[in-house]
Amino acid sequence: MFRKIIQSFFVFIIFAAAAFIDARFIEPNLLLVKNESLYLPNWDEKLNGLRVAVVSDMHIGTKTVNLKKLESASYDVTLLFGPMYHLFGFEQKLRALSEARRVTKP
Repeated sequence: MFRKIIQSFFVFIIFAAAAFIDARFIEPNLLLVKNESLYLPNWDEKLNGLRVAVVSDMHIGTKTVNLKKLESASYDVTLLFGPMYHLFGFEQKLRALSEARRVTKP
């Protein structure tokens, strides 16, 4: 019985270490920057060239992930889809919004 508890403990430690390594060292380097051009019928020609940044499911603004791969003031609109619930505390949320503001044109 004691041996099963020790084995379970070590399995838990291995999974916890793997999750930490993934969150701290692997995932932050997986920021994907993809440029797509869309054809939209009946699109107002005045809006041609509109650049939109879509940021989804990231821990932006934390110590591990930011938007450094995106140039400052390079997007007309920046959409944050869901990253705010990952952030704890006002300071982290403010840093995430500051990064979004940095990449958005004034």
